[in-house]
Amino acid sequence: MIDAMLKQLRAKGEINILSFLSHIRHQRAFLVQTEDQFTFIHDCLAEAVDSGETNIRSSYLARYINSLQSNFTTDDSTWQLLQRQYDQITATKPEESHFSAATLPTNQLKNQSFDFLPTDSNRVKLPLLPDQEGSDYINASWVPGFLSLTEFILTQHPKEATVADFWRLLWEQDVHTVVVLSGPLQEPELPVFWPEDQQLRLGPLAVRHTEEGLLSGFQTRDFRLECGLQSTPRVVR
Repeated sequence: MIDAMLKQLRAKGEINILSFLSHIRHQRAFLVQTEDQFTFIHDCLAEAVDSGETNIRSSYLARYINSLQSNFTTDDSTWQLLQRQYDQITATKPEESHFSAATLPTNQLKNQSFDFLPTDSNRVKLPLLPDQEGSDYINASWVPGFLSLTEFILTQHPKEATVADFWRLLWEQDVHTVVVLSGPLQEPELPVFWPEDQQLRLGPLAVRHTEEGLLSGFQTRDFRLECGLQSTPRVVR
């Protein structure tokens, strides 16, 4: 439906969503079934019209980047064309109601900063623990990748009170690789959230440091995770 509308837009410079949908439903009776789907079509097409053609051929990519860099102003040290695109992408801001879980009184202290909160629709949920309100919350969001809309997880450096939630997150989502961009050595206010010598016990979950090394100049630490006698241990780097 959206693809056909985009082709019509390129060919005629205009679209009629209602007319096309009325026509196409004679061939595919259940093509658009809900009001949300109908709204989604309008939102996608409106963004396509507003953004214009953004596909770039690989053969032209280097020249395109150079063109973005050439429009440079020294007054505020910005690339104007790049800034214009960034401003367009970030123009839409979530409403306060979209952060209902993150702003619950029981969850507020779990956030390092209120400038970075997961939206309700995109947050990673933990299994709810018995009689623990808000135990399904962690400041973590899904990030899309090439194969899936939930391929990566972006989360904050754990606070002392959220270390257990962080390791629960790794276990529940079967995470095997963690890239740490924050460093306790550079930022002393950030706690070390991994065990060094002794095993870390977090309810039924046990975390043990097994190995250290270097990989392409980056320090690595390997940990062995176990959760109960029936589970298969996992390694997290």
